[in-house]
Amino acid sequence: MQETKTIWWDIDRTASYNCLFNFIIGNRGAGKTYGALKRCVSRWLKTKAQFVYMRRMKTELKPLTTANNGRLFDAVAREFPGHELKAHGNVLYCDGKAMGYGIPLSTSSILKSDSFPGVREIVFDEFIIDNTRTYHYLPDEVRKFQDAYETIARPGNDPDRPDTRVWFLSNAVTISNPYFAEYGLMPPHNGDIQRFGPTRDILVQSVANEALKERKKGTRFGRMIAGTNYEAYAYDNEWLLDDDSFVERKTQRSQYFMSLRYMDRWYGIWYDSLQGLYYVSENVNLQYPVQASATTDDQRPNTMLFKGRTNSFFNRLRTAYENGWIRYESIRIKNSFRQIMGRCY
Repeated sequence: MQETKTIWWDIDRTASYNCLFNFIIGNRGAGKTYGALKRCVSRWLKTKAQFVYMRRMKTELKPLTTANNGRLFDAVAREFPGHELKAHGNVLYCDGKAMGYGIPLSTSSILKSDSFPGVREIVFDEFIIDNTRTYHYLPDEVRKFQDAYETIARPGNDPDRPDTRVWFLSNAVTISNPYFAEYGLMPPHNGDIQRFGPTRDILVQSVANEALKERKKGTRFGRMIAGTNYEAYAYDNEWLLDDDSFVERKTQRSQYFMSLRYMDRWYGIWYDSLQGLYYVSENVNLQYPVQASATTDDQRPNTMLFKGRTNSFFNRLRTAYENGWIRYESIRIKNSFRQIMGRCY
């Protein structure tokens, strides 16, 4: 038991900060999901407080909470001898009674008329993804989550109802995600925990226990991947997609090329003809007539869709992107532009 306290994520310490939204970024195998589920089941047994386990898509949730009675509790069940934990049809049971619900964010809008008076915790697992591949964030995802939270927690409806706390869990994939952008979050820079927001009700924690890291690095697999980017990501909790190559400030002689909208944000594209380089910046001139949207969800009146062989602006930037002629003024901008190009090819 002493080893469990020193190696795995200590959710009770994090909970002691009493923050409403808790973003937990941990190295693989740090016990994020395990710790959150253990806390939720323990609270149910003590107080009958229910919880929601959330994933982005129904396809992610199904094998955990629906198919073959689910396997969500396979690992954590050993913590509760004498109790039967199972999931069936997106309802989470303890000893035959409903202690929680599995909800996919993608279809959460249909729940607006439902009631969840007993829910006190929400666990949103794998909230950060590699958005440069085939799996993408939902359109306007943060608003969809906020709508789901409003439906589940009903803040303000009952002054005597306790707050519903959220645990956002993820590996360190990239800081360029819609949640960090929406709430102005960054990895902790002084210690492992930092609080954000006007009421300091948002917590970000970096979980990278040294004892666990050394144990993993000492395995055959750990020794095999030593020195690789994957080791840095999986064991050292370094951000997988975030490196500063191609990151630099635009030159003063750069001229404005176009404005590009993606995930409700505008980016300015600048061109330095002397160097033959394009710069992607948050310095935007919306008076400039050339404006484009990266997706149909971002499209506005008088903006062209940024894709297709007939779009000369897209073709010029695609050529520059393929040849390494694009620079970015921050890692977040770089990652966002990579997502744009991944969607538009």
